[in-house]
Amino acid sequence: MKDLDYLKWKRKNITLRGIREPGELNGVYGSFGEGLYTCSLSNRAMARQYGKVYFVVNGRPFHPKKFQGLNNFEIFRQKYESVSAMRSDLILQGYDGVEIPGREMVSYAPQNVYYFSEETNLINYYRHANH
Repeated sequence: MKDLDYLKWKRKNITLRGIREPGELNGVYGSFGEGLYTCSLSNRAMARQYGKVYFVVNGRPFHPKKFQGLNNFEIFRQKYESVSAMRSDLILQGYDGVEIPGREMVSYAPQNVYYFSEETNLINYYRHANH
């Protein structure tokens, strides 16, 4: 049985990412702008759409602007001429990404991101990392 501290840490810190090609590790560009796209642990099906599923450490923005759903985000995004204008405004407001529950979490400036394809490797990282 996994210890409760690990499970608590995992829920708080780990996101999922579906990756087809090694080059995709560095980020993608889309409706949210450049950044690291991940989804919550509970949404494995979404991650799987994009390829093999990886556990991602430090993939979650530290200070995201949170939206209730994709529709709320789309309404917000329409206020801006471009994605880069929206992103610049969010950064000026002190946000480092976007979070939509059950969908994508985008970190504009991810740091020290680690990917693990196997949970045993993630557990080893947890045991040896400073928390």
